[in-house]
Amino acid sequence: YGNAARFMNASCSPNLKPSRFSEARSDPSCSTPRVIFHALRDIFPNEELTWRYNAGELVVPTSRERTTGAESRLNSRLGRRRGDRVEKDDPELRHVCVCGAKGCDGFL
Repeated sequence: YGNAARFMNASCSPNLKPSRFSEARSDPSCSTPRVIFHALRDIFPNEELTWRYNAGELVVPTSRERTTGAESRLNSRLGRRRGDRVEKDDPELRHVCVCGAKGCDGFL
């Protein structure tokens, strides 16, 4: 289950950057957002693919975007509504990082 991102790991010094892509631009009947990963630098053969979790501003998904039941329950418990902006330093969202990068900040 899942997609190709399940084969990538978190890092505070990543070699990939995720970008949001919506097929709705080319096909209005498809509103499910997608993620595209772009290389931040040349990636060597057999090098681990890594990306920075929670690298940007976090937003509670809008009503048009799908969420898991767990995400919906967490947002409800924290009083968040769809489309609300969320601080990435929110303690509920932080997990210990063990990436081992030289500049690791200790949290995902």
